[in-house]
Amino acid sequence: MKIIRTLLSPLPQKTIITIGNFDALHQGHQYLLDHLIEKSKKQKLMPLVITFEPLPSEFFSTHPPARLSSFKEKCLYLKKWNLDYLICLR
Repeated sequence: MKIIRTLLSPLPQKTIITIGNFDALHQGHQYLLDHLIEKSKKQKLMPLVITFEPLPSEFFSTHPPARLSSFKEKCLYLKKWNLDYLICLR
């Protein structure tokens, strides 16, 4: 899984995208990722996840809530879905 840190990088093919914090991969996140992969196969598109680092709640708050997982842990969780790309926005 390649991590992209800018939206200026061109992607090699057409994509299907989901976006979210993905701070902890609960059942809702797992459903979204499963659906993303299913749709990408049917439509022959590259699955792509957009997430944030730091999280918006950390960036916009003077007293951010505790994290459920680190960025490294998030990446390890997301690798299980065999994504080609992860875009991480700052």
